[in-house]
Amino acid sequence: MVDKPIAPTPPETAAKPAETRITKDDAIKVFLSNREGAKVAPATLRKYKTFAKQLREYGDTRGYVMLDQFTSSDMDVFYSGLKLGVRAKAKRLSTLRAFFRFSVNRKWITENPVSSD
Repeated sequence: MVDKPIAPTPPETAAKPAETRITKDDAIKVFLSNREGAKVAPATLRKYKTFAKQLREYGDTRGYVMLDQFTSSDMDVFYSGLKLGVRAKAKRLSTLRAFFRFSVNRKWITENPVSSD
């Protein structure tokens, strides 16, 4: 019986890309930290924290852990479920867009699930 030569295993030529997914809780924490660093008014910061709490709770009810689990449909349901006045709701939409724009800019997600219309 003749032994077959063993083929050498190729060396690793490229490192595997690092995991880029981020949890919704970590993304919210970084977003709030960024807003605090921007020296926004205390009342505005309180509103950001309220928004963050609502988004976190919504994600929890859906069983979401990662930020990229949010979809456009989720954002429609989240926004339509807010019990706010007309002006406050418009401002909340602006904050929602800003949060996901912040996330896209940091490449945590590939596209903003909040529609521009």
